[in-house]
Amino acid sequence: MPGRSRRRLLLLLLAAFLVLAAASVLLVFHGYLLSGLMVLLASLGLLAVLVAVLLLPSLRFVFSR
Repeated sequence: MPGRSRRRLLLLLLAAFLVLAAASVLLVFHGYLLSGLMVLLASLGLLAVLVAVLLLPSLRFVFSR
């Protein structure tokens, strides 16, 4: 079932984003500013992938016209 696997992928990406965002906050809170910013950058990249996966079906519909 494609819808079910897509939902699982979205949940996995969202969970990974939340874990990376929490790790970033903890690193910055404990004084590791540069490491925290790098992890935050990675989590933002993961968020971009999440948004792309969400928008892919609608973009495919727009460009098919």
